[in-house]
Amino acid sequence: MNSTTSTSSLSLAVAVERERRKRKNASGDAPSAWLSTARPEQLPPLGDWFCWYIQAGRGWGKTHAAAEYTWEMSKRAKRIAIVAESFGDGRDYCIEGETGIKTLHPDLDWHRGYGEMTFPSGAKGKIFSAEDPESLRGPNNYFAWCDEIAKWRYLKQTWDMLMYTMRKGTPRVVVSTTPKPYPFLKEIKGRPNTKVVFGKTYDNIK
Repeated sequence: MNSTTSTSSLSLAVAVERERRKRKNASGDAPSAWLSTARPEQLPPLGDWFCWYIQAGRGWGKTHAAAEYTWEMSKRAKRIAIVAESFGDGRDYCIEGETGIKTLHPDLDWHRGYGEMTFPSGAKGKIFSAEDPESLRGPNNYFAWCDEIAKWRYLKQTWDMLMYTMRKGTPRVVVSTTPKPYPFLKEIKGRPNTKVVFGKTYDNIK
């Protein structure tokens, strides 16, 4: 049975996690603005998991949540894959969009022509297109952001190729997508190491 998360079940756990992080940062590092303003369900789940699956409508803030988590993970994941429907979508939404990584964190060293980036920690990131699953062949990745996975042209092939690159360390994946009733996506959401968050567009305007 998968771990499906609602706002009500997250609230207490996230409040505890926020307090833990604030205390951890008391030595000098101020908590991020996102940690202070995000809704509970927009923060990564607690516990041991591999995939955080965010399924929500437009305007919910799934790109913002995934971008902020990618930034946070860059502090300990030395290589990051950002997989989008196309190279252009990865560039225009995940990096340069209104809530893209470069927009939120100008310190990102971004080379838009190559789709490559270097985070302040030294971690390397690269955009990959789901139009070309074979492009994922190469170095290992320790974290991945899968954007709009429901729109991927070669869904299973791209996912499988990505998984081949994530076999070392303790890798994690965040998925940000609008819903589609595809059997393979249902399978991913149903896995015991997946945490699923469902959201609606109006959640962000309550």
